[in-house]
Order: sequence, then structure tokens, then C-alpha cells
Amino acid sequence: MAPNNILDANIDAPEAEQLRRRLKAKKIGLRFLPANASDEQIIGLLRRLKTPTFITQDCKDFYAPHRCDKQFQP
Repeated sequence: MAPNNILDANIDAPEAEQLRRRLKAKKIGLRFLPANASDEQIIGLLRRLKTPTFITQDCKDFYAPHRCDKQFQP
């Protein structure tokens, strides 16, 4: 099964287009969730998908260990 590639709203249009040439991806703010969706809303969406891959430039928020799903924490 192919992954669900999700682009964060902070990915600018030229970069998003370049990524879409390589993989099928949906961008937050265009296909679902508002562009100003909270981190919690994005995490909720990712948890509902079977095999999500989230592409963001916001590593200060999403890289934090406390954000990891309990099934991935040691």
C-alpha cells in the first residue's frame, strides 16, 4: 500500500510543486485541514491515516520526543 504523503502548509509553492513531481502528495490548506491548522489537528490527521509520511520544515515542533506516538516511544 502506498504511503499517504502529507505536505505541511509551510512548504512554499515552488518547493511543493517540485515534491509533487516525485511523489503523490496532498498539501495541508489545499486538500484538507485549513492552512492555519494547529499541530494537534495535524497529529490527529496523521494518526487516522494508515501509512502517513509528513513533510515539514517545522522541526522545532514536530521533532520533539514528546510529540511521538506512544507506540513509537521507548
